[in-house]
Amino acid sequence: MNKISLDEKFALFDAHWQPKTIAALNGQEVKLVKVRGEFPWHSHGLEDEFFMVWRGRLRVEFRGPRGHARSRRMRRRAARG
Repeated sequence: MNKISLDEKFALFDAHWQPKTIAALNGQEVKLVKVRGEFPWHSHGLEDEFFMVWRGRLRVEFRGPRGHARSRRMRRRAARG
């Protein structure tokens, strides 16, 4: 099994809002992204989404309940379709 250090992977880039694929399994990609400020609402209705906050805080607004996540926490949103 290969181990991946998220600290090391995040140190490789500085750009915000440009996801980097760091692994793939069972046809799914694991991506890292640095975020700052707001991002326009959009939808991936046929895909599950997984959010894990490595540092800081993230507020995610879904159609319906609002979601919050803090460092070392995660959220999952199931696909609608």
